[in-house]
Amino acid sequence: MLDLQTGIFFCDIFWVFFTPVMVSVAKSFDAPIKLLFPTGDAHRPYSMLVLGDIVIPAGMSSNS
Repeated sequence: MLDLQTGIFFCDIFWVFFTPVMVSVAKSFDAPIKLLFPTGDAHRPYSMLVLGDIVIPAGMSSNS
């Protein structure tokens, strides 16, 4: 189970920080699957937390 969590963690880091794919997909949805938090930064006015960032770690933690 720990190997799966580690793999998902590094896969998430790659797709979020090294490609524009995740941000473009998450910004295109207008559904209650994302949480926006104000940052106070003019260049990046919101910080985004999507459903996968909440559900997958919670599910993995509860099963381990």
